Amino acid sequence: MERNRTSNRAYSGAGLLSSLLCALLLLAAPAVWAASVKGISIEDHGGQSSVRISLDQAGAYQVYDLEAPRRVAISLPGYTLMKGVGPVKGSGAVENVFPVQDRDAARVEIGLHAGAEYSIVEDGTDLLVRFKALAGAAETAAGAVIQDIQAVDRGDVTELVLRGRNLDRNHNAFLTDDGRTMIIDFWGAQSKLPRDHFDYATQKVSGVSIGGAEGRVRMVVSLVSREAARHQIEAGKDRMVIRFGDIRPAAVEGGVVVESVDFQPDDRVAHLVIRTDSASPVVNMVQKKGRVELNISDASLAPGQERSQDVSAFPGPVRQVDSYKLGKDVKVVARLRQAVELSS
Repeated sequence: MERNRTSNRAYSGAGLLSSLLCALLLLAAPAVWAASVKGISIEDHGGQSSVRISLDQAGAYQVYDLEAPRRVAISLPGYTLMKGVGPVKGSGAVENVFPVQDRDAARVEIGLHAGAEYSIVEDGTDLLVRFKALAGAAETAAGAVIQDIQAVDRGDVTELVLRGRNLDRNHNAFLTDDGRTMIIDFWGAQSKLPRDHFDYATQKVSGVSIGGAEGRVRMVVSLVSREAARHQIEAGKDRMVIRFGDIRPAAVEGGVVVESVDFQPDDRVAHLVIRTDSASPVVNMVQKKGRVELNISDASLAPGQERSQDVSAFPGPVRQVDSYKLGKDVKVVARLRQAVELSS
């Protein structure tokens, strides 16, 4: 099992607008396929769920524990997904299973209900991921249901307010179009809205479009300008509020607040912009096989920023960005499709 670790290199960055900017430059590397994922299935045994990943031969694998939403990702370097291997509907402690073909690996992401524990055993050439829900953990398989949406100005801040059910589960958000568009994906969700587009005349938001594809509801928020991209997401069970504007999270005594972690695609160059409330955060950065890790010392995350952003639909070397609290620090991990060069 592969775990996140701090790096060996530290620096103090004082950047424009108190932000850190990393550009990940694509370096193509040839993929060598040696093995295949034949199938994925869910098995139930006495109330416990197992995910079977059927392989045509045994090989190395890596396991990642991810949060916001809670899930486990299994990376299989050198494997390819056979034709017909696709998403699987969840059961028991498992919400859903999404196989993804990266450039140099197959990846299986398993969405979990809160409190679920897992173990992995090798069953011949197959991998068997066994799950057990903790006592008292929520065992509902329902995803988010979006029933109402409105945008309203409150002073210099525009609030986009969603109402419905389970709005605090299984979602991620990221910026694109040079900061002029926000995309929010609700995995396993349903839209009960009366139409798929809404126009607004607010200070920061001009419109919202909603569509469904690949097991998710995607919400595309059009912003009036890139200056409106500064945001905060407050997710509750029945209500989600996305605030756009000059939002100041509450300061943490003796520490740094990471106000936003945004991905901005640009063809072969991917920009990861990390904005803090300090002009001189202490950051450790290291590049490892398949990922780039940044550790921001003595820091906390603003509301809505502890999450995973699936950006695999965009061109470039980055497929996912995870940001989360780890002890007294904040960790940001960019998971890669292929080798990169870094600039900051």
